Amino acid sequence: MEDTDSYRKIPIQARARATVDAILEATARILQGGDGWTLSTNAIARRAGVNIGSLYQYFPDKNAILVALARRELEVAGETVNA
Repeated sequence: MEDTDSYRKIPIQARARATVDAILEATARILQGGDGWTLSTNAIARRAGVNIGSLYQYFPDKNAILVALARRELEVAGETVNA
C-alpha cells in the first residue's frame, strides 16, 4: 500500500497515476542532472509535460514531491533487497 500523506489528492485512475509518475520521474531527472539548485515546481511541471495546476492537484509543494520520490525509491530498493 502506498503511503499517501504527501499527496494532496490521491491518484486513483490510471491517468492520474501516470501524471504523478511523470512528476516524480521529472523530479528525479532534474536531480540526476545536477540541476537541484534550479528545482522548482514550475521546472518539474515543464519537464514532466504537465500543467502546473495538475502538479498542484497532487502535491502541495516541492517538498511533498521530494518526500514522495524518496518513498518511491525506498520502496524500489526494498523490493530489490527482498527479491
